[in-house]
Amino acid sequence: MAQPIVRVKNLSKNFEGLQAVKDLSFDVEPNLVTSIIGPNGAGKTTVFNLITGYYWPTSGEINFQGHAVSRVSPCRLAARGISRTFQTTSYFRGKTVKQNLLMARHTQQKASLWSVLTRGSVYQKEEREIRMKAEEIIQFLNIQRYQNDPAEGVPTVVKQLLAVGMALMVEPHLLLLDEPTSGMTAEEVEQLMALIGKIKERGITVMLIEHRMRMVMGISDKIVVLNFGEKIAEGTPAEIRRNNSVIAAYLGKEYVI
Repeated sequence: MAQPIVRVKNLSKNFEGLQAVKDLSFDVEPNLVTSIIGPNGAGKTTVFNLITGYYWPTSGEINFQGHAVSRVSPCRLAARGISRTFQTTSYFRGKTVKQNLLMARHTQQKASLWSVLTRGSVYQKEEREIRMKAEEIIQFLNIQRYQNDPAEGVPTVVKQLLAVGMALMVEPHLLLLDEPTSGMTAEEVEQLMALIGKIKERGITVMLIEHRMRMVMGISDKIVVLNFGEKIAEGTPAEIRRNNSVIAAYLGKEYVI
């Protein structure tokens, strides 16, 4: 069995006496989709913030590809191959869709300051590669018609796709998507499900927070269920549908098989 790409062990996070996450443990298997679900306030986004370095845990451990990363900055984690989107779409205002993609990759630029200032060969080579990557991502997302439009003026679904594209620009091993279907129609959700399938085919492991259960049940390989910061269930979509604790806390009787 393959080593987990992420291992969360006995993870807890307190905020001034409030325990947002309590003694949480689970593994994320490589090249699969793992979803985290639960009621509002269950601690889902806190877990994402802990894995991506925006919060440091009160106790417990996080391992990524076999290395401890519990107290590593978001920038360093991005360089190691962890990328994410946020509940609220983030982009550079006043820049086009394509420029946003380019800027997302520039945060991980490897050329030295001297090479950048003198526009040396290393800088020029890297710039060509970044532009080729942006063009490839635009094609992959099928947003060619919007590439030269200001990001703040494109439709909501394109903003959501842009957020995914910006996360993909750094060529992650692990991609965390936080409520990626916000503002989407049912048809657009179907398109995003297909896109996540293609991302998985690229060998990228996906973690997902999502409230649309049709999507979660349709694309997840494993689901972790939180309630008040604690794990109450973990398993395949079929197992989660049948779990009485999950039905009582979150899903409701319509998911009983």
